[in-house]
Amino acid sequence: MQGHRKGHRHHGYLEQLDHVAPAERFATLRAWMRGQPLALFAELRAKRPILHTDDAVLVARNVDIMEVLRLPTTFTVDLNKARMADHMLAEDETTLHQRDKGIFQALLSRDDLPRIRALVGALTDEALDAADGSIDLVPQCTRWVPLRLVQDYFGLTGVDLEAMARWSRAIQLDAFFNQPFDARPDADAVFQASRVAYQELGAALGALMQRRGIELAHDPSADDIVARLLKLRLPAELGFTPTAMGVNLGGLLIGTVETAAKITAHALDQLLARPDALAQARAVAASDDHEAFAGFVWEGLRFAPFIPYLFRKCVRDHVLARGTRREAVIPAGATVLALTQSAMFDPELVDAPDEFRADRPYYVHSLHLGHGHHRCLGDHIARVMVPEMIRRVLLRSDVRATAPIDDEGGPFPEHFTLRYGAPRPG
Repeated sequence: MQGHRKGHRHHGYLEQLDHVAPAERFATLRAWMRGQPLALFAELRAKRPILHTDDAVLVARNVDIMEVLRLPTTFTVDLNKARMADHMLAEDETTLHQRDKGIFQALLSRDDLPRIRALVGALTDEALDAADGSIDLVPQCTRWVPLRLVQDYFGLTGVDLEAMARWSRAIQLDAFFNQPFDARPDADAVFQASRVAYQELGAALGALMQRRGIELAHDPSADDIVARLLKLRLPAELGFTPTAMGVNLGGLLIGTVETAAKITAHALDQLLARPDALAQARAVAASDDHEAFAGFVWEGLRFAPFIPYLFRKCVRDHVLARGTRREAVIPAGATVLALTQSAMFDPELVDAPDEFRADRPYYVHSLHLGHGHHRCLGDHIARVMVPEMIRRVLLRSDVRATAPIDDEGGPFPEHFTLRYGAPRPG
C-alpha cells in the first residue's frame, strides 16, 4: 500500500469542515455520519463536542447527550407533531402521553416475555426450515417474524402481512428519515405516502377492533394486546376513546417491524464479520444464558445502530454543559442531534470503546432503545425478540453471509443472504 508522501498531512474532519461553505456544512457532516461515523464522532468528542451548523446542533459527548434527553420540555419531540399528531411520540410530559404510556405499559406485561421468546424462536425456526439452507434474511425472517408477532401477540389478527409491512415502512421512513435536516429530494412524496399509509392503517384497525369485539363477545378467552385493550374498562373522563386505541395500536406496528428488521440484520452482520466473537456467541447460544447471549447482539449493534442519533427541537434558549469549557448556548428553535452512537463510544462512559466486548454492562447499550421520557415503549420486548432471532440463526451450523447487506441506497436493509447447515446437535 502506498504510504503518505513526505510532508503530506492528513486533514481532520473539522479542518475540512471549516473550509466548507456554512450552508453546506451539515450536508457534509451527514455524509460523514453515514460513511465514517466512528472516526467523525471521536474527533467531535475531542475537539468540538457541541457543534453548531445552520441546520442542526450536533452533541457528541455522553454527559451532554444525557442532559439533552433528560429535559423533554426544553429539548422536545416537536419535530414529530406534523407526522404523529395525537400519538405519545409527539408529546412531552402531557396528559395524553402519561395516559397512553401508562395504559400500554400495563398491557405489554413483562410476564409475557417467556411467551414472546417462545413465539419468536418458533417463527424463526419456521423461516429457516422453509428456506432450506439459503435465506434472504430480511424479507424472509427479520421482517416476517416481527410482522407475525404483531399478528399473534399484539393481536392484529387477519390483517394482511404485506399491507402491514407497507404501512410500517412508509410511516417509519417519513418519521425517522424525512426530517427537514435530511433534505431528501423526494421529501414531499415520502410524506404523502405516509399520509396514505396512516389512512389505510386507521381503516384497517377500525375494522379489526369491530371484528375482534364481536369475537370476544362470543369467546372472551383470547389473550393478546388487542383483546386486553377491548376488555379494558376505563372511566369516560380519561378520554381514552376508540380513536386513541387505534392510534396506539398503530404505533405498536410502526415501532416494531422495520426497527427490528434493521437492528437484527445489523447485529448479526457485525457478529459474522468477527470470527472470535462469532465463535463465542455460538457457544453461548447453545446455553440457557439468554442475558449473556444478548450482550453479543447489543455490542454488535453499537458498531452499526438503527440510527446514530436522536433528534430534538430546542424550544427555549438553554446553556448546555454549563460551567465547562465547552459550555454553549443552544438557541430556541434549533434542531439538536444527540449523537447516541457517539455516546456509546465515549471513553468517559465506556472502557476500551473500540474493542468488541460482549460483557459490557447494559447501561452502555441502553441507548439503542432511547433514554428518558421517550425510551421505547416495548424495550423489554425488543430485548427478547432481537437476540432470540439471532440466537436461532446461530444454532444452525456453518452460518455465513454470501453478500453484504443490501440497502438499495435507502435507510433500511432490503436483502441479506445467508447460507447455513442443519441445526447443531445438542
